[in-house]
Parts: sequence; structure tokens; C-alpha cells
Amino acid sequence: MEQYGMGGVQQPTKRNEAFVGNIAYDTPDELLKLVFSEIGRVMHVRMVTDKNTGKSKGYGFVEFSSNAEVLAAIDLMDGRFVAGREMRVKHAHNSGLGDAVDPPRKQNMGASPIQKAVNANFSDGEVYEMMLWSKRMTEENPEVMRKLLNTYPNLAVAMLNMQAKMAMVAPRTPRVAPVQQPPPQQQ
Repeated sequence: MEQYGMGGVQQPTKRNEAFVGNIAYDTPDELLKLVFSEIGRVMHVRMVTDKNTGKSKGYGFVEFSSNAEVLAAIDLMDGRFVAGREMRVKHAHNSGLGDAVDPPRKQNMGASPIQKAVNANFSDGEVYEMMLWSKRMTEENPEVMRKLLNTYPNLAVAMLNMQAKMAMVAPRTPRVAPVQQPPPQQQ
């Protein structure tokens, strides 16, 4: 629905959008949708392309179902690495949020939502038991573990965060790779 301001001049419709910059040129829309779905319900991803060449310009917009999700995306995703590039996330000019919501540039984005959940919900003993289970599963049934991790990429991120909690690896923001689906089996 279009909105009209004073004098009947058409105003742009306010959307719950975040601007996402510094995106690798070959990043597919589906990867951004997957990454931002950690925050909330992603309604639409729109990459900006050069109208002559059709190639990505390295930025785009992610539309959420609410402005609260836009604010969470700005807070949690600005500075996160995706496909080897540090994303810049701020409000889109048509979001109606205004310049006051853009945070100062962060040096370190802090804990991801998954890392916060791991730290808040599991004791060190529980994390250790889960790591032992995943190790046994990987050794005993690697194909099942591979399918599990391909089907649920956030599980791999959670496992990395569990390893960081146990000081097995250095804490860092993981890069989520596109999920590769196996080719259909012929009958």
C-alpha cells in the first residue's frame, strides 16, 4: 500500500529492511537468507546488481517481518564475516528507523545468538558430554553425521561454539558456507 504525504506526493512505503554491505560478489541470496534467519523471519532478500552487466554490486537488503528483527540484525550481524567478508549492517533508509539506530562501528561483534544460547543453557559438563557424543557419532557413523550437519548447518556452528566454550578452539565468528545438496540418486 502506497502512502501519500502533504500535497498528495507519494511517499515510499516503510519496510522492515536492513541494508547489508560489503558482501562478496558471488554470495547467493539463499546464503544471506540462511545467515539472517538466525535473527528472525526473513521475508525477502534483494541483492543490488549492475543493470548493464547483471553482476552484484556487493550490497543488498534483507526484509524482516518486524522492525525489532531489523534492530537485532543491526546489533548482532554488523561486523560478522560471511563468505570471507565482514558485513556492514545498518537500517535501510526506507525502514523508518532513522540514523539514531545505527551503532558505532564495532571492532568485535561479540557472541553470536548461538554462542549466547550455548553459554546460557549448558554447563561445562553438558557441553563436554555433547562433544563426546558428536565425536563417537563421527567415528562410528560418519555418513549420518555428515547428513545431519548438512541438513542443520546451525548445528555445526553450535558445535564450534561448544568447542570454544571448552577452550578446544579459539572463539571466533564462524563463516557459514552454502549447504551443498547431494545429487539425486537414480533408481
